[in-house]
Formats: sequence, structure tokens, C-alpha cells
Amino acid sequence: MKILLRIIVVIFIFVSVSTIAYSQISEKDTIPQVNADNAQLFADDDRFAQGPGDVSTMSLPDFGRYTCSASCHIVCNGSTVGIETGSGSGSSEYEACNAAKSAVNNKVPNGCYKRHCQCRC
Repeated sequence: MKILLRIIVVIFIFVSVSTIAYSQISEKDTIPQVNADNAQLFADDDRFAQGPGDVSTMSLPDFGRYTCSASCHIVCNGSTVGIETGSGSGSSEYEACNAAKSAVNNKVPNGCYKRHCQCRC
């Protein structure tokens, strides 16, 4: 019986709060519309005066892409002979760093290998 009473109280509170919240919304809470009375206000505001410009040349930012550069020591015949750099991109820092290391690996001469790579993303 106590459980049924608690359920009824919770439902009553939920309905009361929902009704109060909905009743506080009015027509004044909508997005302002441009009409003859307030058109000058929108025209004077610089944010509304400028158009988007040439849309055909606009490009979207590449969100979710990482770009890294890697620098690695090149070892030939047991001694370090230099440092090579490469860059790469990927959907995570890990993938971008591996792509940069692969770019360095493509520059390593035959019989040599890369060591101590450092990525900067």
C-alpha cells in the first residue's frame, strides 16, 4: 500500500511540475521576427548586415582530423647518420603519429632503419 501511495505522489509531482513549466512558456519566448517596426534594428546591427560572402569558395573545417610531424634518427651500419622528418594525418593522434612515422620510413635508405621517433601533433 505504501508503494502505491509513493507512486501516486511521484506521478502527481511530475505532472504538476510539467504543467507549471509548460504554462510559463509564452508567445514572447519565440525567435524575434523582422517586421516594419523593428527592421531598422536589424539593419543597424553589423552581425545581420554582412552576408556570407562567396559561398562557392568556402570550405568546412576538418573536425576530427589530427596532423602530426615525426622526426626520427636514421641508423646505418650501427651508427646514426642523420634525422629525417615526415608528416601524416589521421582520425586520432595515434593514427596521425603512425602515418607520420610511415612517411619517415619511406625516406629511409635500404639497409638502414629509423629509431627514437618523436611525434608533434
